[in-house]
Amino acid sequence: MLSALRTEVQGDEIHFSVTDDGRGIPSEEINKIFDPGYTAWDLNVGTGLGLAICYQVSQDHKGQIKVESEIGKGSKFTFSFPVEQQV
Repeated sequence: MLSALRTEVQGDEIHFSVTDDGRGIPSEEINKIFDPGYTAWDLNVGTGLGLAICYQVSQDHKGQIKVESEIGKGSKFTFSFPVEQQV
């Protein structure tokens, strides 16, 4: 599976994206992938916490995650955060 990582600053936000050429995520499952315990894999593969933790960290830092995916072609996750955090 080929993966790519890209970073850039646009205005007052920093963006980084992770792209792969994996199996993709069905559109009806996109809204579930950040739920704790959700997994598209066999139950013995993982705990389904990775994306839930990513989502919580992004929220804690006033960020957001955008997901683009196409079955058989892969997925792209773009994380956006304000460059300056208010304390």
